[in-house]
Order: sequence, then structure tokens, then C-alpha cells
Amino acid sequence: GNNLELLYMCNSLQGSNHTQLEEYDKALDYFTQASIVLSRMKNSGLDSNEINYYIIINTIDICNIYDIKREYSKSVASLKNILSEDLKTKKPGLYYSILGNIAYSLMKDGNYKEAKTYFDSALQHSIKNDDTQSYLYKIIDFGEYHLLTKDTIKANRLFNEALQLSKQLRSGNEELKILNFLAAANPK
Repeated sequence: GNNLELLYMCNSLQGSNHTQLEEYDKALDYFTQASIVLSRMKNSGLDSNEINYYIIINTIDICNIYDIKREYSKSVASLKNILSEDLKTKKPGLYYSILGNIAYSLMKDGNYKEAKTYFDSALQHSIKNDDTQSYLYKIIDFGEYHLLTKDTIKANRLFNEALQLSKQLRSGNEELKILNFLAAANPK
């Protein structure tokens, strides 16, 4: 049991390393190895809640790569597959974070109408729970949504709010991303 857990973690870590190095095919190989180990773990007598949590994290890692490779529909299908009432009850933060990821992939795939319902739900949760960090990520994505749907006024409002927030939270990476979006929203 423990060896499998270690093997899973090694594969997952290697996947993350290759993601950082922008070696996405290698990353995908390691995350896929990790899922194979996880399916073997199901019959190993390990705590099933823990295994399910690993499966969710591994799926998110894989879907991030799908998004980078512009395989958005694969991402959406895999993410919807890990949503459950059980997850919503036990780990609501993670559940709504996944909704945000689905919204992003749908938006990138041009399914704006469906994306918006996921964005709304994910944002409501961040606001209700005063989760500033996840709210920041989501309004940047939602700003991009408004940019893509040609509502520049709303996009600007969200990007400006995000800019203030990223300064408060000292999120340098996010700040850079927002400034790039603001430049795109305001060609002048």
C-alpha cells in the first residue's frame, strides 16, 4: 500500500516538474502513470477518501495540460467527471475551484453561455466564503471571458478590480497577467 502511495507521489511530482519546465508531453506521461498507480491503489486497502482526493488532484493536473495543449473538451469532460455531491460537501473549496476550471475550459472552447453559469457559481462561492485568492483567479478568467465576448467595459472593470487585489495580495504573476489583459482591452 505505502509503496504505491510513494510511487504515485513520485510520478505526480515529476509531472509537476515537467509542467514547470514546459515539457507538457512528458508531464502528461507522468500524470498518466500516476493515474495508473491510483487505480491500483483502489484495491490496496488504503483510505478511499485519500485515494479519491489524489484522483481529483491528478485529474486537475492532467486537465491543466489539456488546456495548455488546447484540448479543452477533454478537459471539460474529465473535470465534470470528478464533480460529486460528496466532494461539494466534504471539500467545497476544491469543488468550486473545479467549477472555475470548467468555466475557463468552456470559455476557451467558445462555449460562452455554459461557461458563464460555471463562472457565476464559482464566483458566488468565493464571495460568500471571503476567499480572496480564489476570487482573484476567477475574476481574471471572468475578465478574459468578457474580453472574448466583446464586453470591454465589464472586462476593464474586472481587470481593474483584479489589479488592486493582486497588489494587496502581492501576487506578482497575477499582476503581470492582468496588465497584459488590460493592454489587450485598451489598445490605445
